[in-house]
Amino acid sequence: MYQFVREEPDRAPIPRIVTPPSIQLTAKQLVAAQKLSVYVKQQAPTVLFWAVTGAGKTETMIPVIELLIRQGKSVLWCTPRQDVVKELAPRLKRMFPDGLVSEHYAGSPDEWMLSPLMIATAHQTIRMAHLFDLVIVDEADAFPLEGNPALEYSIQRSKRTGGTMILLTATPTDSWIRKMRKGELPTVLLPCRFHGKPMPCPIWKRETNLWRQIKSHTMNGTIQRILGEITSTDGQALWFVPRIEDVKVVAEWLKRGFPRDEGKVDFVSSTDENRTSKILRFRNGSILHLVTTTILERGITVPQCNVIVLRADHFVYDRASLVQIAGRVGRSLQYQAGKVWFLSNHKTEPICQAIREIQLLNREACKEFGG
Repeated sequence: MYQFVREEPDRAPIPRIVTPPSIQLTAKQLVAAQKLSVYVKQQAPTVLFWAVTGAGKTETMIPVIELLIRQGKSVLWCTPRQDVVKELAPRLKRMFPDGLVSEHYAGSPDEWMLSPLMIATAHQTIRMAHLFDLVIVDEADAFPLEGNPALEYSIQRSKRTGGTMILLTATPTDSWIRKMRKGELPTVLLPCRFHGKPMPCPIWKRETNLWRQIKSHTMNGTIQRILGEITSTDGQALWFVPRIEDVKVVAEWLKRGFPRDEGKVDFVSSTDENRTSKILRFRNGSILHLVTTTILERGITVPQCNVIVLRADHFVYDRASLVQIAGRVGRSLQYQAGKVWFLSNHKTEPICQAIREIQLLNREACKEFGG
């Protein structure tokens, strides 16, 4: 493959008139947006934006994007997956109308369109060399970005000389945290959710016989108490299991153990052709208990959500995964009764790390913003 690139170091940007997006930032989001804008003005090569799940990362980035578009510069919002582009692009098109936003993924109607703000999957950056003054990498630690040198290089190459890359994540990698602590990676921390409430800290319980009870369709006392709490608060629950073959087993166990809710229990995995409709039914409350794999650890918001992680000591759950799973809870100010339970035989290091990280973010939120 051959690549021909025309660099434009002396390019004269043409200022654009932008209608201010109708969003209202909290004081905490505004502080974070101002810090990010300063780093962009200083042309910092890479900045980490570490924001807790539910902090309103998208909204916080809007003033930064608006400033660059007004100056006639170009912005890329890069995501790991096509479904994130499809969800994010309509929101940003409402904030920045008049053709300022285009979306790019395989088969996209905007595929060959250039615009001041481009929303694209990581793979699309292969054909976007040296185009952008600001590159925002959303969920930068998620598959397929993390540990993929080709995609990492392609995204890095999409940035113009003197441009800035913002790594946007709720669960930074260990290497980023080390660089942050050494002062090698400029960081903006937003440890508080938009409504000011802390993230629910997971409750770990040792359950040595749980999986045996599930397979023999025997009910478990801890599960009965958990279900009682969820029912008493009119809540819903995501039940996370480590393997695809586990989802149906656990769903059948719940149906047998609680026949009153049998019609409101379902399961979903990456192999389920009906997963979109099931997730929609869970969002609208038709399903109260949804058994799932880690496919729903990110990107789903259900106001009255609780979370139970079964076999939380399984190797599929690392620190970042458990933090993201816990982050499904407490995202709505109107429902703060949600809880997170980790159930397992052993208390693994990832379980301990996830609990410590959530406790740290909650402490930082109190320290920085006075509770």
